[in-house]
Amino acid sequence: MKLEIDIDPKDIKSAIERNVRLAVAEKCTSYMGTDYIKKEVSKAFSDTVKQIVSDAMGNSEVIRQKVEQAIEAKLKAQISALMRDKK
Repeated sequence: MKLEIDIDPKDIKSAIERNVRLAVAEKCTSYMGTDYIKKEVSKAFSDTVKQIVSDAMGNSEVIRQKVEQAIEAKLKAQISALMRDKK
């Protein structure tokens, strides 16, 4: 019985990359522990979400108009209250 296997260099590269990723993950876990990594991921996630929300709000004309209306209504109420108090 004769068995021939063709090994593509891409397969070798893929296997090596997988092993490297696994070794890096194991080293990170043993060196820093999962709590540190979770904390850093959480912080980065929070910062990213804030930036996305900020970008969305800054680029949305509808949201901008609602904010302007809310500010205008609040200012009118404050002016009315001040005028009532002065009388």
